[in-house]
Amino acid sequence: MGLRAFYFMAVGVGVAGMGALCPQAQAQILPQEEITYEKIYKIKARGGWDFIAPNEKNPQQAIPALKKTPGGVYLSVGTERAFIGAALSNADHLMILDYDRLTLLFNRINIALLKAAPDRESYLKLRLEASAAKWLSAAETLPSGSPERVVLSDLNSFKWWEIKVRKGAQFERPQSFFELHQEKPANGAFVGANYLWDDELFSKLHQMALDNKIEAHLVDLRDAEATSRVARAIYRAKGAGSLAALDVSNAWDGAYVGKEPLDRLFETLDLVARPDSLVMITHNKNGGWKYFTRSFGAVRNKDVPYVKWPPAAEYVVEPLALPCKQGLLRRMLTQALALTIE
Repeated sequence: MGLRAFYFMAVGVGVAGMGALCPQAQAQILPQEEITYEKIYKIKARGGWDFIAPNEKNPQQAIPALKKTPGGVYLSVGTERAFIGAALSNADHLMILDYDRLTLLFNRINIALLKAAPDRESYLKLRLEASAAKWLSAAETLPSGSPERVVLSDLNSFKWWEIKVRKGAQFERPQSFFELHQEKPANGAFVGANYLWDDELFSKLHQMALDNKIEAHLVDLRDAEATSRVARAIYRAKGAGSLAALDVSNAWDGAYVGKEPLDRLFETLDLVARPDSLVMITHNKNGGWKYFTRSFGAVRNKDVPYVKWPPAAEYVVEPLALPCKQGLLRRMLTQALALTIE
């Protein structure tokens, strides 16, 4: 989960804080900010943690809900949770929004690898073992001047990936790529949900990347104007009812984004949401990460039910007839997590 409290600069879509905007590729909803390793790391290296590796190791828990999503845009924070969620859902476009610059760097590199690799085996080699020279050769297959070619050609990007992604996977810890990089991890993590080892899931992401339907942007979800621009851009590109899912992970926690900004985000996304568009959050409950889902309609206490997940009775709370003045996220948290929201 890359959306964290160590926040250096509020940057909205199209703000000049990351340099000039690259020409927009066909099918992409927003123009991509130009990034380089140097621009990102000079800011991020000043301090703070990074949250590149996934800490939620059982996304297969959410498959019953993800399989019921409509087509359209999968809107997510973070890194791998976004790629995995989009691959498992019925969405045909992935947009990743995060204010963490190293999260953006990971996502841009991964998009480039998905584009450059002709098949899953080639992707695994590029991701896990290929040399810097092989990365440069792969980059040369991408369109000249494209953000993917720029980031994949940067030797600093390769060095960073070698340390943070490859070597970081050698150690089993809560936040690492250890299980994701194993085909059959002993603890069952990512089983049935890992596009690195599943041809069908990989093929979907690979084709989306080739069609320029995976994009990652530096956006602060606490910035009302930035999120409004995102909603308007989705509406202009895709029309009403084009939101497949919104996955905010545990950004509802005040240490990261908080409840009020996310309530505002839900309201903003009404422009493009359908009653059956998915809302997904995660919560580290009783020592393990759990996934909770509702439809936009159900979160608003309307008449569209959604899959209740996980199915264990202790985690399922029937929808409550809460006052409309209470925010959407507060209603969802109360219903799904059985938490007391102040």
